[in-house]
Amino acid sequence: MSKLLYPRTPSSDKNSAWPLPSSCDVKVYDGARTPFHNEIPLSWLVWSILASVSAVALLMALNSMTAKVDLGLAAFVTTALGGASTIRFLFRGALSGARCIWRDAAEYYGLFVSICIVGALAAYPISGMSSGFVDAALQQIDDAIGFEWLAWYRFVTEHTAIQWSERVAYETIFLSPAVLLGYFAFTGRKDEARRFIASFWLTALLTLILFAFLPAKGPLAFLWHGPLPYIPASALYQAELITALRCKMASPIDLGALHGLVAAPSFHAASAVLYVRAAWT
Repeated sequence: MSKLLYPRTPSSDKNSAWPLPSSCDVKVYDGARTPFHNEIPLSWLVWSILASVSAVALLMALNSMTAKVDLGLAAFVTTALGGASTIRFLFRGALSGARCIWRDAAEYYGLFVSICIVGALAAYPISGMSSGFVDAALQQIDDAIGFEWLAWYRFVTEHTAIQWSERVAYETIFLSPAVLLGYFAFTGRKDEARRFIASFWLTALLTLILFAFLPAKGPLAFLWHGPLPYIPASALYQAELITALRCKMASPIDLGALHGLVAAPSFHAASAVLYVRAAWT
C-alpha cells in the first residue's frame, strides 16, 4: 500500500532509484520512490467528451432541434474553457510547485464542466425522442417497499429548516466536486481525479440511456393535486418541458437556461454516491 504521496518532487532528485517522469505524480512504496503510471490517459477523457458532443449534435439534428446562446454566456464559457486549456498546455511540463497545481486544476475543472454542459443538453433531444411516462410504475415500486412519498413531502412542508437544508443539499451537486477536484489538484492525486471524472462521465452516460426508457414527470407532478405549499429545488420542469420537446415546441433550446429533466434514475443520487466514494479516503 502507498504510504505517502509526493505530488511535487522534481526529476533532479538524486535519491531516486531511477529518473522520474515528466509529471508530478510519484508514489512511495516502503521508502522506494516509484513512478505512478496507472492514471487514465487524458486523451481518453478528451475523446470521450468529444464523442459525447458529436452524439448530442446528431440527436439534436435528428429531432430538428437548435440551440441559442447569448453573447455574454458564450463569451464566459469560451473564456473559461479556453483559459483552462491554455493553462493546461502552458504548464504541461511543470515538475513542481504552483504550476503543477494550476495545470492539474485547469485540466480537472475543464473536463468536469464540459461533461456537465454536454450532459445537461443531451437530456433535451433524448426527451424529444421518448414517449409516455413511467410514474405509475415507479409509484408501484414505492408502494412495494413501503415508501410514502406524499407523507414525506407533507412533513417537509411543515418544517422550513428542512426546506432550506434540502435546497442546500440539492445544489451541492456542483460544490462538492469543485472541492474534491481542487483537493486532488493541490495534493497531486491525478490518478484519483481522472478516475473520478471518468466515473462521472460514465454515470451521466448510463443515466441518460436509462432515462430514454424511463421518462417521468416526477413524484410531485404525478401525486400532488391542487395548490403547492412548497416547490422543491428539483421543481416541476419535467412534465411540461418534456411534453413540449416531444411536440417540437421548445426549440431553440436556450443554453443559458437548461433545466434538469431526468427524474428517474436520479443523477443527484448517483452523484452523491460518487462524491462520497471519491472523498472517503
